[in-house]
Parts: sequence; C-alpha cells; structure tokens
Amino acid sequence: MILVTSLGGFQAFAGKSGGQILYSALALAIAMMSIVEIAIWRRSTRIRHRTWWPIGLAAIPAVSTFWSEAPTYTLPGAINIALLALLAVWTSRILSLQQIVQAAYAALVVALLLSAVAVVIVPTLAIDVESRGELWQGIFNHKNSLGRAAALMTAMILVRYLMGDVRRPQLALALLLSTFFLWKSGSQTATLGSAMALLAALVISRIRRSRPARSGATLALFAFYVAAAVSLSIIGPMVALEVGRDETLTGRTVLWALAEEATHEHPFLGFGFNTIWAPEDGVGATIASRLTFRPSSAHNGLLDLRLQFGWLGALAFLTLLGLGVLARARRQSWRPWSAAFILLSCILTMDLAETSILFGGVFYLLSLVLSAGQRGGEGKEDYLEYATVRPNVPLEVPPTRRRGTELRS
Repeated sequence: MILVTSLGGFQAFAGKSGGQILYSALALAIAMMSIVEIAIWRRSTRIRHRTWWPIGLAAIPAVSTFWSEAPTYTLPGAINIALLALLAVWTSRILSLQQIVQAAYAALVVALLLSAVAVVIVPTLAIDVESRGELWQGIFNHKNSLGRAAALMTAMILVRYLMGDVRRPQLALALLLSTFFLWKSGSQTATLGSAMALLAALVISRIRRSRPARSGATLALFAFYVAAAVSLSIIGPMVALEVGRDETLTGRTVLWALAEEATHEHPFLGFGFNTIWAPEDGVGATIASRLTFRPSSAHNGLLDLRLQFGWLGALAFLTLLGLGVLARARRQSWRPWSAAFILLSCILTMDLAETSILFGGVFYLLSLVLSAGQRGGEGKEDYLEYATVRPNVPLEVPPTRRRGTELRS
C-alpha cells in the first residue's frame, strides 16, 4: 500500500473520498517505522555498512537544504525521501529480495486492477478527458502515473521470471495485462521503459554468469542515459516526426530549452531540492510564464537533477547510484544485480522524458532493490548458485563463505 500510494495512487480521490485519510495514515506509518529503523541502525555497524546506498542517495536532497532558495519546500521534500529510504532499509532487513519483488509485483497488479474498477465505477475521476482522447488514469493522479505503474509491473515480472519464480504462461499473462494498461494510459514514455526492461532481461540471460560483463552492462546503461538525456533536445524532434508526434514532443523541447537556460544561474549546486516547480514564485513559475502550460517537472530527469543539485549534485547522485549497482554486479550471485539492472533500465528510460528517479514510489522501489537481501537469503543464494554451477562438489559451505560455522539443513 505504501508503494502504490507513493506512486500517486488514491491521490485522485483525496478530499473526495477516503484517499486523503489513507495517504496520511501511510505517511504516519512510514515515519514510525523509520524511527525504529534509526534506533536499530545506529546499534549495528554491519547493517550501516551494507545498506548505505539508499541513505547516501537520500542525503543529497537533505544537504541541498543548506543552499536552497526555498528551504521551506526543500526540507519537507527531503524528509519524505529520507523516510522512504529508511523504510526501504528496514523492509529489506526483514524480507529477502525474492519476497520484496513478489510483494512489489502483487501491489502493482492490485493497483492496476483497482484502476480498471475505478474506470467503471467513477469514470469522471478515473478517465483523463483533457489529454489526447479519453485515456485512463485509474486511481492515480495522472495517466502517466498509471503507465509508470504498468511499466514497473513489467520490470518486476521479468525479474521474477529470471529468478525462476514464475513460468512462461504466467509471464505471458502478466505482459499482456501490463500492455493493456500501457495502451489505455497512452503513455509512450512508459511503453519505452517496458521495452527497455525486456531488452535488459535479454541481456541478463546472456551475461549473468560473467562478473566483468555485468559491470560493463551497468556502465553502458549509465553512459546511454547521460548521452540520451543531454542530446534528446536535438534528436527528440527527429524521433517525434518518425513516430508521428509533433516535433515539440508536446511542448517538451521548448520546456527543455527554458530549463537549460535556468541551470546557468546556479550551474554547480542548483536551486535546491523541490524548489523548482512547487513554489508559486519559483524558477518553475518563471519558466511556466513563457509556456502555454504549467509543468510539474522538467520532463527530463538529468535536467531536473541539474536544476535542483547542479552538475556537482547530479554527478554525485548518479555516481552513488552507479556504484550501488556495480557493487551488486561484482557479487557471486547474479540475482541481486539482475533485479537492480532491470528496474534501473526501466526507470532511466522513463526518466528521459518523464522525471521519475526521485518520484516517491519509484525511489522507494529502487531503494528496496538496492538494499534487498541484506538479511538472510544472500548467503543462501550464493551457496545455491555455487552448488548449481558445480553440481559435483560436496555439500559444504563454499570457501568464500566459511566463517567458522557449518551450513545447517
């Protein structure tokens, strides 16, 4: 429920039904569990060392409060991100990676099915009639949020399939369901994210046993993201004409030019987290005054990172994220890396035209996958793969995992 709500679920009904009450109750639950996490985390150096990637990512928005032009907007947003990171660390210590992926997949499926029910029961709230045609937004606050949920569902079912958790008929049924909601939402960005997740799954099936290949694929993904995000304003109009869209990509190219111009005011540290589009008199309002619409983001993840954190903060954020995935690529077991790689392939692709990486639910799910498997299951996964790759070895603890204890059956 926390994942669905932080993705924008039920916010379309806030103030009109019980959506606001549910949203507030889940926010309180996050805060309480995060306080417990802080108390336990301080007493365990082992946990602190193993789960610092989400904490490090959440620290960047918090640090930007010191130079923010609107700290009253930056601090609440940074606290929200920090609580989601702490909750992810707390959850990953209780559940294994496989359980987290199963729970995330189930939550996304339920959210999509509830969206279909909402379209039937309350079509005035669940259908977006102001966009291109009558597109579904379901229980979410925007049609792109519904598409984002469908794309993340595609990524989760692919992870489950690679882990051997589901068979091909279940995979085909899940992909058919996600494709239906992608079509009804009309989100082409989410469709590209789903396609990228499928491509990542194919890559994993070929290189998952090779640690250098896993590291190379991770570096290639980040290189592709940076290159595409920087050059999209140039190649975007050409791609739009090829796929039958207007050359401005629904006003995005004009927005990118104005946002790029705004980054020159604070090129190194940015304006601060959550200070661009939320304030009525902020930089976003200045940009919107030169447009025919009021944007809620730069519709380009890297550009939004540069606006909020500058080049230094954006590079620090991407470096921490990349190192977190590379740390999993160098592990003996390929499963933790495969989950992070598929999910990140989907998120970064969507991030090129719809800012997603610091979106609440997306950041929470990414933090879960980055810190998953830290308690119970990691050593077991490595041992099972060790025995699978070398079936003739005796059933004993692998040499790299020997700690003076024996493996109990």
